Parts: sequence; C-alpha cells; structure tokens
Amino acid sequence: PTFKTLYTFGTRIQTPMVVLSDGTVYAQEDLPLSPNVHQNVLSRYTDFGRGPATVVISLGGAGLGPEWHIEVSPLNGNIYVPNPDGNANTNSSTNVYNAAGQKLFSFDIPPSLQTHLGSGYNPPQIAIDSKGFAYMLLGMQFLKFDPNGIFVKAIPFSPTPTYSPYYSLAIDSKDILYIGSQPNVIEYTTEGVLVRTFPADGGQITSISVDGVGNVYLADEDNGGLYVVSRFSPDGVLTAQEHGPNTCSVDASGNIYVLGNEMEVQHVVP
Repeated sequence: PTFKTLYTFGTRIQTPMVVLSDGTVYAQEDLPLSPNVHQNVLSRYTDFGRGPATVVISLGGAGLGPEWHIEVSPLNGNIYVPNPDGNANTNSSTNVYNAAGQKLFSFDIPPSLQTHLGSGYNPPQIAIDSKGFAYMLLGMQFLKFDPNGIFVKAIPFSPTPTYSPYYSLAIDSKDILYIGSQPNVIEYTTEGVLVRTFPADGGQITSISVDGVGNVYLADEDNGGLYVVSRFSPDGVLTAQEHGPNTCSVDASGNIYVLGNEMEVQHVVP
C-alpha cells in the first residue's frame, strides 16, 4: 500500500497538531505580523482542515518546539498546552484552556517527582482519557491528574519494561495508553498494567496516533536515518509504510496528517 495526498491546508504550520473526531484540527501556526516579526499561535480549523482557521491562543514568540504537543479533552474540549518557557528539561507545567481560548488553570508535576526532568525522558507527554483524567509520561511511570489538574497518583509500569527511552504517548477510545518506545510500541491500561508489546520496525518514535478502529500510526526513524510513517493493524502487523516527516497525526477514519510547509492530508491506498 502507498499513501496518496488528498489535500493540503494552512501556511507555516508547525508541530504540534491534533485532530478531533468532529473534524476540528488544532495546529501551531507561525503567522507573520510584519517582515521581521512573527507570532506563534494555536489555530483551529474546521472540516478536517478544509474550513476556515481561527486563532485560539497566542503561544508567544518562541512557540512550542517539535518535541512538545497539545492535547484536547474528549470530555469537555479543554485544550492542554505545555508551557516550556524555552526549556523542556526544567519546565513541566501545563496550561489548560477552554475551546474559546480562555485560560482555566495550570498544573505541574509534584516537586518530589521533578527530579526526573532532564533525565532523558523529557519533555513529559500527556494523554487525556474519556473521563477527562490526564496521564503524563515521566520516567518509568504515569502521573495521573484529575480533570481539574489535581495530582491523583503516580502509576508505575507493571511489569517494568526493559525498553527505553520513551518518546511519545497516545490513548485510544477504549482508554488504552500507547507508548512509543525504541524500538517498540507498548500498550498499558490507565492503571499501568501491561496489555501487549509489538515491534515498531524502526528507531526513535517521534509521534504515535490511533484511529477509530485501532490502527496505530507511527512516525519514526528507520535504519538508514530517514523518517518513515507506518501503519500497524490492531493486532500489531505492519500494513503500510512510506518515507515522510518526523511527525504525524490521524483522524478517526484513518486519514493521516503529516507536516511540511503546509499540513498535508493523506490516506492509504491499497
């Protein structure tokens, strides 16, 4: 199978991006204000990117680096935006906004657990389950926060995996967490119990997404040092692969959103 481009949208779009089941796309965009001044914003597109864009949140001059990502709660549509202040190794706070772009609150890793920052597992990755609980991947554990950002508990992996480091995190509609390790995908329940592991057929996994039927999509680095986008079936079998950028997202129908100067929407052709 090969990937076929359906359409493109946006200008100067950068990572991160997220696609909701109703066709809403959130993406960081670098908007020129003048010849020498740019503003990084979080834009919202309708109709899977084919509709108009609305600026939701200003992200400041530096914006978010490609190692950071945003998440949107399936419970209430709140937007979770990391606040790195330019240093992914020392700042672990997350700002939460409503769909109108109004800041609701922020939350942080408990001080006793911040020793993991700078240890090679950074920046912390976040996934939101169907009940609005947030899970942050940090070291060999998940940190669980309630829908108001209150820390609930640390959930160690059981059993502790031998694969490391961890680069990416996703969650499916059944609240199964997916970790992009090197060189495997590891699935856990939200209580940290191992579901299964399958080989990712590559190296550093920079992004991971799951579609509505359980296909897993990865962007990772192959043995030749080039980035590839791969699709795995729900039982972990590689079904499609093509060279591409170092990040991707997917919608519920399995359309793939990859990043160039524009957002390029592709699908897999048998």
